Amino acid sequence: MNLFKNYSHKFWITCCLVTIFNSNDSAAALDNLSVCTQPGLNVDFGQCNALVNIYNSTCGSDWNNNSNWGAADVNSWFGVTADIVAGEVLFIELNNNNLCGFIPSTIGDFPALRLLNLSDNNIFSYLPSGIGNLTDLRFLMLNNNQLSDSIPSQIGQLLQLEFLLLDGNQLTGAIPTEIGQLINLKDLSLNFNQLSGQIPIEVGNMLALEYLSIRENNLIGNIPDTIGQLTQLQYFFLDKNNLSGSLTPCIGQLQNLLQFSIHDNGFNHTLPETLGGLTQIEFLTLSRNNFWGEIPDAIGQLAALKQLILQENHLTGSLPMTFINLNLEHLRLGSNHLGFDQFGDFVGFIPAALQTWYDAIATTNSIGLSYTDSIFRQGFDQAGQCNLTL
Repeated sequence: MNLFKNYSHKFWITCCLVTIFNSNDSAAALDNLSVCTQPGLNVDFGQCNALVNIYNSTCGSDWNNNSNWGAADVNSWFGVTADIVAGEVLFIELNNNNLCGFIPSTIGDFPALRLLNLSDNNIFSYLPSGIGNLTDLRFLMLNNNQLSDSIPSQIGQLLQLEFLLLDGNQLTGAIPTEIGQLINLKDLSLNFNQLSGQIPIEVGNMLALEYLSIRENNLIGNIPDTIGQLTQLQYFFLDKNNLSGSLTPCIGQLQNLLQFSIHDNGFNHTLPETLGGLTQIEFLTLSRNNFWGEIPDAIGQLAALKQLILQENHLTGSLPMTFINLNLEHLRLGSNHLGFDQFGDFVGFIPAALQTWYDAIATTNSIGLSYTDSIFRQGFDQAGQCNLTL
């Protein structure tokens, strides 16, 4: 099963709602009773009914592929995998299939469902609270749709969930505190929405988290100190929000962190010396904030660092002598006050002992390297196949 498609943003609706709401168009819709009571049906009535509701509420007749939907063998329905012995639906995979309309309230009527992938479609309206009934769910992928309203608090009931992808929608409101109950979650991606409020401190309870990305929202406040509890975290992105204040010194506890980016926010304090604790960090992007003061000597301890982006802040002083230990491939320092101390007196930008080192680094205006823009994945083989067993 091909679980993941391109994460391009879609902001238009292409299917006709008459397919959903016109009761006279009997050819477009499936009849719940006739489909779910037919001889030989191999899932129970309730789950068949919920599947038919998905079809009828998301423009099923206009899908790119709706082959065999309505047949007695539910395993033959495109995008559906069932355990016919138990009569349970296990996987629903209808990504990039021209779904429109809305997710029905019966979406929670699949007690054994492990994967729900409706990404890269044109589904609008809100995420029903019934989603919280999918207590065996491991993968929830609704990214790149038109979902609006807030994330329901019932999302915290999905205690087995490992991947939650809601990016590329129009979700609003605060991130629910109940999200901290997802103690098995490895990947949380909420990019490109309109989420507001602060990052809940309960995020620090998600100890299995390896990828956390909430880019391009309207978050305010600071990064909570509890973030330091996420010692498995490898990728952490909060770019283009309205975050401010100081960067928590607890960030230095993330010793497995590989990439960290918070550019285009309003952080307005000195950089913490605890950044030196990021011993595995390769890409560190803190640009376009209001950081001030000198660059910490501790950054020179980051032996794995390849790219350091500090441009467009209010940093002062000289480059630390510890930088001679770095094997940087790209360095961006422009639009700061480097070379001057906090009183405006010139102190020099590049110490003489660092001049040769500095001249060898790419400092052009174009980024030579960049952090990964792909979601961190585990549990899939190289062909993109799910390794979950039935």
